[in-house]
Amino acid sequence: MTQASDPAVEPAAQELPLPQVTQDAVPYWEALKQEKLIFQRCTSCKSAIFPPRSDYCPYCNTYGQIEWEQSAGRGKVYSFSVVERPPTKAWNDRAPYNLGFIWLDEDWVIFSEIRGASKDLAIDARVSVGYETRGDFVLPIFNLDT
Repeated sequence: MTQASDPAVEPAAQELPLPQVTQDAVPYWEALKQEKLIFQRCTSCKSAIFPPRSDYCPYCNTYGQIEWEQSAGRGKVYSFSVVERPPTKAWNDRAPYNLGFIWLDEDWVIFSEIRGASKDLAIDARVSVGYETRGDFVLPIFNLDT
């Protein structure tokens, strides 16, 4: 016996998820709308900081020494996974798709979708940032360099 789907339990349109913006990350999301990838850097110890923190460096424990810096948007694949079975129906049209951690040339790491053929994806493969609009957001999506 099969059970009918309960519309109150399932998402209405099966849309891709949108980011949850924290107050610390507002400048990051605003910059992405202009297709600029930014991150924070501590002026005291020079460490790159991501995800954004309010005004605190987790590396040298200083306050008030954080500045925003624009990334060149280039880096390498640190780790990745090829998703064959999407977690929800919203991802079905993208499967298989690649997700991974990107180590940016400015020495910070971001988790993102990686566009390109899965067979060409490898640790240390070079990537460059691209952008995708989803609702009111612009998301960084990395592309394999050819």
